[in-house]
Amino acid sequence: MANDELIKKQIVDFAFHNDQIDASDVHVTVHEGNVSLKGKVPTYNAYRTLYNYANSLNEAGKVKASMTVDYAEKQPKDEEIVNFISNAFKWDAHLKSSDINIRSNDGTVTLSGPVDAYWKKHWAEERASTILGVKNIKNELGIVHSDSVTDEMISQNIINRLKSNMYVKVKNVNVNVEKGNVQLTGKVNSWGERYEAYKCALYTNGVKDIKNSITVED
Repeated sequence: MANDELIKKQIVDFAFHNDQIDASDVHVTVHEGNVSLKGKVPTYNAYRTLYNYANSLNEAGKVKASMTVDYAEKQPKDEEIVNFISNAFKWDAHLKSSDINIRSNDGTVTLSGPVDAYWKKHWAEERASTILGVKNIKNELGIVHSDSVTDEMISQNIINRLKSNMYVKVKNVNVNVEKGNVQLTGKVNSWGERYEAYKCALYTNGVKDIKNSITVED
């Protein structure tokens, strides 16, 4: 019970001190470590921010988000949302040359098409989440790489990045790659070290997906 109260306090405090989130409209319940988030948030970016924070807590278990996006202003039309996102991508140095298809249905945005790096898939979703009118995002972007990048090359490049990262002890992290899909395992000393290890894989050429199964020492 005490642990549940601690988790709840951390999430409520985070929401209260974050200008993107109206804490008065967010209801947090925690039972046996499992978190439930309900209520309203002003933007989809606020939704992502709070959900990701809850997932980052060492003590938390499964996180279920049932929040809705409630804009204070008039909801933009789907055509406007698509244009807003398209323009944002065109001005973004990382995405302007990508062939990304954008659709919106009552504020639910679907991103599809190819990108040439795994991190660009997540960057595109992050950029789209900041656009006014977006209520949800379905990220269906596919990763297209050259076949010359082998699993062994990907694995070794991730390990090299881990070795050169001052915040990660490479001996704490195990790397397995199969057909471009990366699985990270091991036990690290902090959530910061876990995230740094994930970033080493995220920015490695040839990666198609990442499963981060690294645990954090109690």
